Amino acid sequence: MTTRPKEAARLTILREAAGVSRRELADRLNTSYQQIHRLETGERKLSPDWIRRIARVIGVREEALLSDGPVVDAFLAGAPSGGVSARSATGATLLPVFGRRERSCEGMLWLDGDAVQYIDRPRSLDRAPAAYAVFVHDTSMEPRYSPGQVVLVNPARPVTPGCYVVARFPGADGVTLGAVRRLVAQAEGVVVTETLNPLVRHRDAEDIVAALHRVVGALDV
Repeated sequence: MTTRPKEAARLTILREAAGVSRRELADRLNTSYQQIHRLETGERKLSPDWIRRIARVIGVREEALLSDGPVVDAFLAGAPSGGVSARSATGATLLPVFGRRERSCEGMLWLDGDAVQYIDRPRSLDRAPAAYAVFVHDTSMEPRYSPGQVVLVNPARPVTPGCYVVARFPGADGVTLGAVRRLVAQAEGVVVTETLNPLVRHRDAEDIVAALHRVVGALDV
């Protein structure tokens, strides 16, 4: 099995932390979706020119695309990401909500593309520019989370066993799919998560899990 280059995987992590879809990044760089897909899968090398252009668009330091440092330290001060610049009529900053239901893949949500909705950003996330929210569509995480709620996600927060996460996976045609789960363990190349209703454990190879983003709360909307 071919392993993705570290810089390609890092690009995916930072792009998602910035709240930018592959399609949006392609549009901003005046390139194709397929080109971004090749860069993130390692089919095409991240040249110095690509690094410079991408870093400018998603608001990170160029060297952050080549390092394994904390995601929160990668972003430039004041870099716009994750819908931070959007504001409500009252002047409050807005938080993008993702998670169209992916009917072809049971229990998964479509996390690419434009936000489904925007909500007022909780004050606890004012200093989390990469934060976003995800709709809950089914009962798989009851009684913790129920259909109709949105879970609040802060990718900069570290994940630990027992916490709730949005597990993100590469889907067909380069799209990103995700699911709300509880993290059980992460060791020896395997990520173990679980749904609660019914209680089912999922074991996924670490290299096919694009990211684990920590859930930090939930709201009724």
